[in-house]
Amino acid sequence: MTEMLELILPIFSASNLFFFYFIQNDAFVTTVIGLFIGVIHAVMPMQDINEKLFKLIPPTPNEKTYINAKYDFDTDYARTNPATG
Repeated sequence: MTEMLELILPIFSASNLFFFYFIQNDAFVTTVIGLFIGVIHAVMPMQDINEKLFKLIPPTPNEKTYINAKYDFDTDYARTNPATG
């Protein structure tokens, strides 16, 4: 579902263009420009552009296992569940 969010802009722009064309028999320049921008935005490889613009910091590996780190947590499911607590 989240992959389809990038298609909202061209779908909205196309429906806006069709609405104005069928109701008023005129396609405004702003709706055509909006459709053009929406399609360009959906086609562009945003992941590659973001990786070139912003430097990614590699994540640090976990140094502790869960068994060693579970005592550092403030709470867990068994402590906060009123049915077991």
